[in-house]
Amino acid sequence: MAGFVIPATSLLVPLLTRQHHWTAAIAGLIVGAQAAGGITVALAVARRGPAARPGPAAAAGLAAIAAGELLLGLAPVKALAIAGAVVMGLGTGASTCNLGPVLMGAAPRTHLGDSLTPSPHGPLRSADRPEAGLRATRDGERAGRGDQR
Repeated sequence: MAGFVIPATSLLVPLLTRQHHWTAAIAGLIVGAQAAGGITVALAVARRGPAARPGPAAAAGLAAIAAGELLLGLAPVKALAIAGAVVMGLGTGASTCNLGPVLMGAAPRTHLGDSLTPSPHGPLRSADRPEAGLRATRDGERAGRGDQR
């Protein structure tokens, strides 16, 4: 999925902006529209929960991403480019919000510790909360031995 989404926002939007002589503000609006679509789906999934069948939901999300990119790439006017970006965001949200719980559920417990969560604030979190690293280490060792909490 990242292969669909990242090049569109980092490469396609600047190229379209330049080709159509749009301003940087329009480029920002397009990228923001994509984010708004994703946030909309994330809020809906947070409220209702993920789809009962995550595979078809994720596939529909990927199809929406493709349709949005097609609309974005062929858009002769700003409004269609923004609409395409919204569709891309809706698709990104549908895919990630429905596949995320599946991936987290399939991951071994030892890989789900708080201190192992990738974050740009990771070093700050470790320094601020050393007990989190100790807890994750302890819980990982228990899971490795098959102990229950």
